[in-house]
Order: sequence, then C-alpha cells, then structure tokens
Amino acid sequence: VIDREGDVWFGTESGASKHVPGPFRTYTADNGLPSPFVRAIQADGKGRLWTGTRNGVAVRDGERFLNVSLPGVKENRVYSLAPDGGTTGGMLIGMRRGLVWYTDHGPREFHEADGLPSDVVYSLVPDPKGGVWIGTDKGLARWDNGRIRVVGAPATSKLAVISITVDERGRVWMGRLAGGIAIYDGDSVTSIGVPQGGTDQ
Repeated sequence: VIDREGDVWFGTESGASKHVPGPFRTYTADNGLPSPFVRAIQADGKGRLWTGTRNGVAVRDGERFLNVSLPGVKENRVYSLAPDGGTTGGMLIGMRRGLVWYTDHGPREFHEADGLPSDVVYSLVPDPKGGVWIGTDKGLARWDNGRIRVVGAPATSKLAVISITVDERGRVWMGRLAGGIAIYDGDSVTSIGVPQGGTDQ
C-alpha cells in the first residue's frame, strides 16, 4: 500500500516494512504492533495507515503503532482490511470469524446470520464503482453501506476466495484457495485452471 507520504508498505511475517530511499524500515512488536505477522496493510479515508496482524489491528501514529480496541470481538486473527467506501471513514476488517466494521462509534460484527456466505473472510477489495467485494471460504459477497449480500450464488458458493481484483470492465477476478482463478462477470462465473492453461495454486 502507498501511504500519504508516498512511501510503500509491505506486510511480512516479521513486521510491517516501509520502503524509503535507502534501506527498508521495519516495524515490529517493539513499535506497537500486536503481532509481527502482518497480513494486511491499508489506508483509511482519512489517510491513516492500518495494519492487520495475527493478533489484532493497529493504526500508525508517527513511528509507532497504536492497538485498535475491538471490545466484544472474540477473534483477533486478521486476514484483510479495506475502507468501508462510505462517508464514515470506517474500516472493514476481515477476520477468521467474521467481518468487523470499525467506525468512530466502535466495532460492529457481521456473521453468516447477517448475510455473509461464511465467517471466514479472506479478502476485502473496494470496487471502483462503490462498495467492497468480500471473499470468504464459501463464496463471494458485497458490502454496500452497511449491508451484505451474497453474489453469484450458487456458482460462487463453493469457491474459497483468498484474493480479489477488479478489472477495468468491472469483472471480479478471484484467486481460489484450492487453486485456479474464477471470474465473476455480473451474471456468470468462468474458471481458469490447468486445463485452460493455468499453473497451480
């Protein structure tokens, strides 16, 4: 991710690294990260840099990271982060057990009972046209202004979606945990695997 100063950030198993002219600068638990295993880095609507780790979320404050309190949230393992796409400046947090919407009012959890295909949220990617795509271990969903709806069911319901990107035509490309790629094009799903010239997972 690129922060508002123009620096490029990477999440690694040993901390969050920032590429600056010269050597990389690495931030670890010594700098306030709740865990050195950083799975996600994202800037929110206010330009603040968020990190999602194996043990919770933190926001950058100068050369330190401050833990984000998620009262009532039982699972701390974070897989993905994305701005909520609205005017609240909130952040969506994809976790091993649900989706958390964090705003100035605090966290709110969403689970299967709230419309998620599954509580395992691997991937969150903003749609350039609005909303956020949600990849779970049981299919694809969308976030729109606090509402979740399953997308492409039943065609996507068996897909464990670990990564997502949206192309210039609005097609949603999904990397699958079992290997291969699936493309959602509004009313159809196409798979690309080894028979279509793909390699492996």
